[in-house]
Amino acid sequence: MKRDGDRSDFRILAGALLDAEVRLGELFTVIPKDERVKTDLGRNGSTQTKYQVIAALSFDDPKKPAMG
Repeated sequence: MKRDGDRSDFRILAGALLDAEVRLGELFTVIPKDERVKTDLGRNGSTQTKYQVIAALSFDDPKKPAMG
């Protein structure tokens, strides 16, 4: 029966991962694409583009789909 428990855990984790990806997508769409935004990501209030903000949050390629 251990396998059934493992599968259940996997489903829970997979669901949490998908929920997180959806939420990140929602948050990233709020960042204006064609203008610079004021941030406080270690640069003390500098302005950055949407893709600079996403990259500063340690996402490798902000234009790449999450499941790509």
